[in-house]
Amino acid sequence: GCLPISIIGLLVETTHLSLVTPVGWWLLVYSTVVQFCIAYVSWFAALARLPASVAAIGTMAVPVIGVVASAIALGEPLGAGQIAALVFTLAAVVLATR
Repeated sequence: GCLPISIIGLLVETTHLSLVTPVGWWLLVYSTVVQFCIAYVSWFAALARLPASVAAIGTMAVPVIGVVASAIALGEPLGAGQIAALVFTLAAVVLATR
C-alpha cells in the first residue's frame, strides 16, 4: 500500500529536511501521530458502542465533511458540480442506512 509509494517518493523527490521549521516538524508529528491515534480510538469507540451500520455513516460522510470544511476554512471553490456531488453522496448515505 503506502510503504512502496513512500519509498518511491523518497527516491524520486529531493528532500530538504533542513528547510523544515520547528513548527513544521510539530505539525507533521501532530498530523501523523496525534490525529491518526485520535481517529482510530474514536472509530473503535464508535464501533464498540454502535452497530457497524450506524458507525459506517460517519465513514461515508467523510468526503462531504472534507469538501465543506475546505470550502469554509481554505476558501476552496464550491460550485454547482461540487454541491450536486455532495447531495448525491448524502443521498447514497441515506439509502445505505435504510
